[in-house]
Amino acid sequence: MWRRVMTKFLEEGHEIYALDWLGHGRSDKPRRDSITFELHMRTLSAFFNQLQLKNVIMVAHSWGGCVALCCIPHLPSSSCSGLFLINSFLPHRPDEMSRDCGLLYCLWFLMSKVLDGFISETTIMRLISPQILEGDIEAYSAPYQHLPAYAKPTTEHFAHIGTALPQFFLKYIRETPLWKVCEAICGPRNFSDLNTLALLSERADTARYYWQEKQREDVKETIQERLKIVVVFGDRDPLPKGYKETLVHLIGKEYMADWASDGIWLNNAGHFPMEDKPEDVANLIARLT
Repeated sequence: MWRRVMTKFLEEGHEIYALDWLGHGRSDKPRRDSITFELHMRTLSAFFNQLQLKNVIMVAHSWGGCVALCCIPHLPSSSCSGLFLINSFLPHRPDEMSRDCGLLYCLWFLMSKVLDGFISETTIMRLISPQILEGDIEAYSAPYQHLPAYAKPTTEHFAHIGTALPQFFLKYIRETPLWKVCEAICGPRNFSDLNTLALLSERADTARYYWQEKQREDVKETIQERLKIVVVFGDRDPLPKGYKETLVHLIGKEYMADWASDGIWLNNAGHFPMEDKPEDVANLIARLT
């Protein structure tokens, strides 16, 4: 999906790395329940450490942006000089999620978890991005066409940990003796999604704290030393209504590029602006570099 964007930078002589996450694209397809958010965080951290990358402009889309935001606090400060987020987010807390967004996530969960195997992947894709082209749907599902059901795209697996639950439930009720007894009787496997969501919530809290501390310590950094960030959303994406404002507020406007301090809406683009508006996306990334 990034081909048309990356071509521009390759032709200009830039060095580009494109991660093929385990369970995605052309990489191995293990059982999808073995593909976790923690695995992707470890993969990204190991990638930076192995190659000893410096001053990278990191471009991330959707859940990839969530991985990037949660990894940055654990990477050397010299690793990234810029972060370009496309339709990205940190997992919303209940008070940050709009009613429409919550209902859409619940529907996504129902289709991919409760009715797993009865609703086609293309139907779910059209729900996430109603204006998506038929050819794009075929391209996204192509690596999985001849694989068994347990190796289906992991976007469905992430739908199971995307819905926000109250913090007191994830942090306190789960630690009570009664809960531990129920988990022991019913078996830990039946609580795996909930425990994964709790761990993701902890990672998101760490990232939120990191950016809050960065804002407090802003006086210690010069403008040249700051990590510059651009937040971009397609205006026709049904999922992230309200995400842009929340993300800009969380990170802090002082860390946004001065020409995109409030984030950017891309007109007539959906959940995949790289496909809908490849030239616009490429030009914005080039401006950040």
